[in-house]
Amino acid sequence: MSGGRKSEKRDPESAGKHVLFVQLPPVTCKCPDPFSPQRRRRRRNRKCCDLAVYVRALWSGLSVVVTLSCCLAFVQPYWLTNVQKRSSFGLYSYCVQDNYVEAGTGRAERRTNWTHGVPEVSADTVRYVVHYREDCSPYGQYFRLAHLPSNAWQIACVLFGGGCFLLGFGALASVVTSLMVDWWASRFAGYTGYIQTMGVMTCVGGLLTFPLGLDSNFVRHYCSDARMFYAGDCSMGWSFTLGIMATALSAFCPFLSQYVTFRAGDESDV
Repeated sequence: MSGGRKSEKRDPESAGKHVLFVQLPPVTCKCPDPFSPQRRRRRRNRKCCDLAVYVRALWSGLSVVVTLSCCLAFVQPYWLTNVQKRSSFGLYSYCVQDNYVEAGTGRAERRTNWTHGVPEVSADTVRYVVHYREDCSPYGQYFRLAHLPSNAWQIACVLFGGGCFLLGFGALASVVTSLMVDWWASRFAGYTGYIQTMGVMTCVGGLLTFPLGLDSNFVRHYCSDARMFYAGDCSMGWSFTLGIMATALSAFCPFLSQYVTFRAGDESDV
């Protein structure tokens, strides 16, 4: 052919036919190194993602449990108890023993004594039954802050009740935060941690203020020789112990709130 082009030789059998299959160069598969830095970072970040899910579940569950325990301790009138007199006292209510005598329903007995052959009939013997009933009611028959026996118990009621309210709000926020994405969860978890910290501090203030009111006349009437931080004949009840345990456990909630989006430092997934 003219023009300096080289002539191309074609196979006469393939002339006029379309080429359906093209032979490609062989492909070599390279297996990734399981110990490469990139794969190690991926595995580490995947483990941290799983750890963040567990931290969220633990934070939410602990927040709900301590809130319910705190509310139960607040409403129960067993912060201070006297086993002998069967009386107990709480932050806004108390229980005292109410005794009443009821005549028995049994048949009256008539005794006959024989003296020198002459019968002498004695008086009828009637059986009486003594019932013990626990009467529980708020101070002053209806709740009012001024009806509490001492100023210290009024302050303790406000502090511990306010702390339970803050912990309850923090528990609700922790459940909502656990359902959010990481960017929003990190922000809301920080604010929720601050709220829970305030709740813990107010509950601690209420627990420390309650023993200051043991020197009131009302408490001394049921607990002899009672004074500040000394209950006399009475003892601290299970509600006060439950409040201490709930407050101690709630101190871990603000700490866990900082790790709901835990990652392996600043390393990113490559």
